[in-house]
Amino acid sequence: ALDPLEHAWMLCASDGRWESLESLLSCEPALLAKRDFITGFTCLHWAAKLGHPELLARLVNFAHRQRLPHNINARASGGYTALHLAAMHGHLEVVKLLVGAYDADVDIRDYSGRKASHYLSRGTAEEVRSLVGALQDEVDSGAPNGSSRWRLSKVLPSNLITYKLSHHHHGDERESGDGSAAPNKSKELSRKTSGSGRIKPRLNKIRFHTQIIHTTPSFRGDAEEEEAEEEERSLKASFKLRPKSNIFG
Repeated sequence: ALDPLEHAWMLCASDGRWESLESLLSCEPALLAKRDFITGFTCLHWAAKLGHPELLARLVNFAHRQRLPHNINARASGGYTALHLAAMHGHLEVVKLLVGAYDADVDIRDYSGRKASHYLSRGTAEEVRSLVGALQDEVDSGAPNGSSRWRLSKVLPSNLITYKLSHHHHGDERESGDGSAAPNKSKELSRKTSGSGRIKPRLNKIRFHTQIIHTTPSFRGDAEEEEAEEEERSLKASFKLRPKSNIFG
């Protein structure tokens, strides 16, 4: 439940009655920056929405007299400032007061990405459109029909733009460097393949030598081999011709 003082403040602020608001603010000056829990509006937002430039001026003067902090560019729900609400509802006198007297920021965007100038109707005087920055936006967009198309300089900060451009430039240099190095890479590949062809015969030679080493060499002549075979045969024959022993029966 709302406090009775807050409830009375909400009713007086939404009605735009300065006499009632003045007595409430005198009792509780902090109500000047109090936000409506439904819309997020302060007294300044309500004055801009209702189109009361006198109420808006009195609220700002009261803040100066009481030395109260106040933000003319405070956001409500949806990201709307007092300037957004005044432009949205066509209160041109409030727009002039906010920009001309209180230096409201015309470049603030709400949560849908729109500036206050985007809410002005087509029949708005050129003086007001120029004051809010609508004419400058049309020139920057470069579209004669007024279609809003953002430029890169309006969306990105300058330091990000320079980084993006320099990064793109270095990327092109790398690509050109890769193109010039392509023949060298092909030469290296061709060298590797030619070298691999030379390894095969060397491996065959090594295998041939290992086969020769592991075979048992024979250093005898043909006559000596025949004599050795005859000796083996004679020994076998002598074992066959030996008489059997009668000891074991």
